Amino acid sequence: MGGSKSSSKTKNVNTNVSGQNAIQGDNLGVAISGVNNSTINATVTDHGAVDRSFEFAEESLAAVRDTSKDAMQVQAIQNSESMQMLQGLAGSQAEQNAKNIKALKELAETKRDQENGGSASEQKTYLWIVALSVVGMSAVTFFAVRGTK
Repeated sequence: MGGSKSSSKTKNVNTNVSGQNAIQGDNLGVAISGVNNSTINATVTDHGAVDRSFEFAEESLAAVRDTSKDAMQVQAIQNSESMQMLQGLAGSQAEQNAKNIKALKELAETKRDQENGGSASEQKTYLWIVALSVVGMSAVTFFAVRGTK
């Protein structure tokens, strides 16, 4: 009978893993530590948010620019209409002022004529009567003298 045979084998594998992460500030992303003999696929995406934010900013600026342009055009039109209206009012006022001055002048002449003994038309009538009387008397005298010869 034979003997027994036994064998044993021991294998010790020690893996020292030291994983440290030291992230400071505004570092946004993925930090992986302490992984051995692995394949890690990390995909980080903003799903187009950054590109879209730039597009949004451009669209917003364009909208503000267009709004400002439209507002300035409306203001320019309103200013033009206001100036035309003021010009019309000024013309009407000037015409009315001229009429008022003429009326005041006529009123002053009437007042002066009344203070001097009558109106201008009455004075002209009186002068015509005197002139015609002188001419008439001269004619009568002329014919009277001529007729006596």
